Amino acid sequence: TVVIKVRKDRLATVVNGNLMGSASLKIQLGGGRVGTSVVGSARVEQLRVQEVEPVYFTDDFMRTEEESGEWQTVSGQWRTKSIETVNPDPVRSANPFSYYSIAKSKAIAVAGRWFWDSYLYRASVKPEAPGAVGLVLFYQDPRNYLAFRWWSADSSHTGRARQLLYVREGVEHVASATGSGYQTGQWYRFTVKATDTQLRGFVDNV
Repeated sequence: TVVIKVRKDRLATVVNGNLMGSASLKIQLGGGRVGTSVVGSARVEQLRVQEVEPVYFTDDFMRTEEESGEWQTVSGQWRTKSIETVNPDPVRSANPFSYYSIAKSKAIAVAGRWFWDSYLYRASVKPEAPGAVGLVLFYQDPRNYLAFRWWSADSSHTGRARQLLYVREGVEHVASATGSGYQTGQWYRFTVKATDTQLRGFVDNV
């Protein structure tokens, strides 16, 4: 599978999910037709052109527990719930709803389209138990994706609790790990900046 990605200032080629090369464009391409070129014997099948533009996606989970919105469950059980107070009041709470899961092994929920890339992804996260929480990105299938993961303070990952990782053909690889673990019962702001060649993770803008 060959994917050619053209943006106004760069060109990238991806073969079977692997970035083969990228280059900055000295000129801005204003549009035009597409085609195929072959040297030797080859066959082109399932040609597709996907037009892209800047995407803004947001979700405050303000809906009933039975509704999942744009989110699709990959593993585990997920549900929408209102803020846990004696008398929940959506009018007085800045964010009275959340997306919630208790994972025995791993719980993943995803949203978006296959052609999303080079994005800034933010979420407010409240870990309520020991374990790990994080953001998944560049998701292809359950065996291929990237993630920014954070382990709890009482885990065995002391000093390497904040991890940038990729899962390739079901095998997990930790590309970078640093920092201490999270404290349960606190809200944190997770941010991931992702491009073809760089992945950066932040907790509360750090």
